[in-house]
Amino acid sequence: MNRREALIDRDIESDEGFGPGTDLLASMLALLLLILTALRLTTVAALGGEFDPHFVEANKEALVASLERAFGAPANVSPTAHDVQIIHAVGGAIIIRDFATMQRISFGESILFDLGQHELSGRGRQAIARLRGVLAERASGFMEIQISGHTDTAGEAGYNLNLGADRAMAVYQDLGRQGALDPARVLISATTYGEFSPTSRNPRRDFNTRQLENANATDERRRANRRIEIVLVYRLAASDDGSTRLPSQNAAVRQ
Repeated sequence: MNRREALIDRDIESDEGFGPGTDLLASMLALLLLILTALRLTTVAALGGEFDPHFVEANKEALVASLERAFGAPANVSPTAHDVQIIHAVGGAIIIRDFATMQRISFGESILFDLGQHELSGRGRQAIARLRGVLAERASGFMEIQISGHTDTAGEAGYNLNLGADRAMAVYQDLGRQGALDPARVLISATTYGEFSPTSRNPRRDFNTRQLENANATDERRRANRRIEIVLVYRLAASDDGSTRLPSQNAAVRQ
C-alpha cells in the first residue's frame, strides 16, 4: 500500500454518523465523479494519448525514492499538506509537491547559491550533480522539465528578474553537463519570475502590490521566496513497447 492509499483508507475509517441526506449526497458525489471523469478523458484526448494514473504515480514515487537516496535523507510528509514532501538537505530543504501529472521540486537559495550570487556554489554544484543523476536515469518518464528562478523583493525589480534568469540558466547548463539530459529528447526550459511569484501567491486568485509586499514582510518569507523550482511534467502513459516505463518500476506500473 502506498502513501496515498493509506491516507484514503484512514479517511474512510474515520467517517461516521451519516445523516438523513446521505442518499442525496451520494448521488451528487457520483454525478460529480462522472463529470470529472469526462473532463479528464476530454483533456487526455486533447493531448493525444491515454492517461494511466498508475504509470504516472509509479514514476513520481520512484523519483522521490531516488532523491531520498541521492541526498541521504528521508522525505517527510508535510504536516499541513499531504501532497508535499520535504527532504532536509545540507543548507536547507528540498520541497516536493505533487500534482496530477507533474511534480514541483523547490530548492531553497541556500542549497544552490550564495546570497545575491548567480553562480552555483560548491554545495550547489554537488546538489545539482545528484539531481542530474536522478533525472538522467528517469528521463524517459518526462515530457518536459521546466526550471524557474525566484527572488525576494530586495533590490530593483529588473535586477531581480535578471538574477532569477541567471540562476535558472546556471541550473539548466549544469543539468546538461556531459549530455546527461538532452533537450532534443526531453524538452527543457529555463525562465525567471524574479520577485513576482512568492511562495504564497496563488495563480488562480487576484494578486497586487500590497500582497507582494506582505509576502516579503519578514526574513523568513523572503528566505522562502529565494528559490529555484524545477517542474517535472510526466508522460501520461507507457508507449506500446514500454519504452517510457522506468526500468525499476515496470512491475509496479502493471499492477
